[in-house]
Amino acid sequence: MTKPVAAVATLRLVQDELIGLDDPIAAWMPELAEPRVLSRPDAALSDSEPAQTPITVRHLLTNQSGFGVMTTDSPLKQAMVAAGVEAGAAPVALGTQDWLNALSALPLAFEPGRGWRYHHSFGLLGILLGRLGRGSTQRVLADTVFTPAGMADTGFSVPPAQAHRLIAAFRHRGEGFEESEPRERASTAPLRHSMSATPNWSRHCGIITRSSERCLMVDCSAPNSGTSCAATRSPLAQRRLRASTRASGRAQAGGLGSRS
Repeated sequence: MTKPVAAVATLRLVQDELIGLDDPIAAWMPELAEPRVLSRPDAALSDSEPAQTPITVRHLLTNQSGFGVMTTDSPLKQAMVAAGVEAGAAPVALGTQDWLNALSALPLAFEPGRGWRYHHSFGLLGILLGRLGRGSTQRVLADTVFTPAGMADTGFSVPPAQAHRLIAAFRHRGEGFEESEPRERASTAPLRHSMSATPNWSRHCGIITRSSERCLMVDCSAPNSGTSCAATRSPLAQRRLRASTRASGRAQAGGLGSRS
């Protein structure tokens, strides 16, 4: 759910007239001032020409920047893997600036606004939010979304003093739910689903939030992530989740037994 939160924050800044939807992002991100575009998404990297359209804020919000997940093998996909900027389940190793430098060195898959690709546009949007002069990306999100909405326990990392509030992560299998990361490990090991104190928007991470009843924002970077949920939750919600998981397991076992 990082993308809706970033989108709301951006639209709040549009409302405040700090930025416009059709503003070229190169004003704040000079790394992308002169992008090149492939003749077709699967073309050789050398088969490119200067983009005719600048990348705008609107393009980032709608995943139409020209950057994004390449779903089929191609020279661009291979180059993204080699550069360490391909989207995946695990956080990337590059820091924000290194990630941006590596990505901006590659050509776009299509002219901005003329195609759609998932993921990378919002990584760029997060970096943009931190360059608008209102503090870090985390501060912008807090000022525009979290504080006004009363989301006091939402952020990109769990403070060490609050790590004990994390519940175990579960994922769905054919036989029901199974615990994919024990609570003890989540409470004592480095929090893989968290960003640093200054969010690294190149990392494929999710926002963590507290809810009394459900996990509102899911950690998508957990190892072997399927349907996983690692969030700060109330003791009541933790008990309900455990009871639901046990009931699901009994129901599955009973169903299997009746069919045999």
